[in-house]
Amino acid sequence: MIEGITYRLGDDGLYYPNLGTEEVTYTPTKWGKEREGFLKEEYPNQYSLMQMRECVNEHLMAIDEQVTAFIATELPLIEAELGLTDELKTKYPNKWERVNKEVESELYVRVWNNILIAPPPHIEPMNPRKELTPEDVF
Repeated sequence: MIEGITYRLGDDGLYYPNLGTEEVTYTPTKWGKEREGFLKEEYPNQYSLMQMRECVNEHLMAIDEQVTAFIATELPLIEAELGLTDELKTKYPNKWERVNKEVESELYVRVWNNILIAPPPHIEPMNPRKELTPEDVF
């Protein structure tokens, strides 16, 4: 074994050097899955290009982060629009539960309208066709 290199034990009982960075696995959340479904249905060519470039997960991860930040800023605004306070939450818990479903519904609509149905990023085809010039032929 070489000093400075780390090793992992393989299934066969042999040690193998850790030569690269470990692959980061990402599982899309509800929002990432909905965005992926939207891209597949509405932008199938762009989605295929993203798959070929292996950037779908990266895009979905960015969408998840964007939605999380959006919810953090929009939720207080919706609650303020409806006049909801912590006092109302504790004073009328049953009513609050019903109103909270309306808040979630409004938030869902805002996420869809502001983030999920946005066009995908433009991705150039892998091998764009080049116009042939006489110099290319001769």
